[in-house]
Amino acid sequence: MTKCIFQCIYRNLNHNQLSGDITDIFSNLPSLTTVDLSSNSLTGNLPQSFSSLPSLKTLYLQNNQLTGSINVLANLPLDDLNVANNRFTGWIPDELKKINSLQTDGNSWSTSPAQHHHHHHLHLHILAAAVGKAQASIPMEVTTQVPVEALA
Repeated sequence: MTKCIFQCIYRNLNHNQLSGDITDIFSNLPSLTTVDLSSNSLTGNLPQSFSSLPSLKTLYLQNNQLTGSINVLANLPLDDLNVANNRFTGWIPDELKKINSLQTDGNSWSTSPAQHHHHHHLHLHILAAAVGKAQASIPMEVTTQVPVEALA
């Protein structure tokens, strides 16, 4: 990749027969607005340095073999994101679902509700109100997936 610190705004490396992991090379490119790494043979997780691209509007990663989650992209100012036809897993962050042009097909996204685990145990505490007539119901799918402790 050519060296273009600070003045670089566009990197088009699609269809270049690139293979292997994407290394952490993006941390000193604050003006980078577009990255196209599509249609290569890239593998592995997305590098943390993607999160330090404050100007990135367009990111094309489709048609590779990338794995892991795409959470590192969640806080970028993206208008156009294509991660289709990779091996990504997990959930698509809510921040990314707001992107006008978002393409995610052809991955192994989780279809169950997102679960936030703390020490691999999730407890739902139900507090019974001592005063008043507060009522609440818990959906059946919640009670069958997590241990419920009632506190009175």
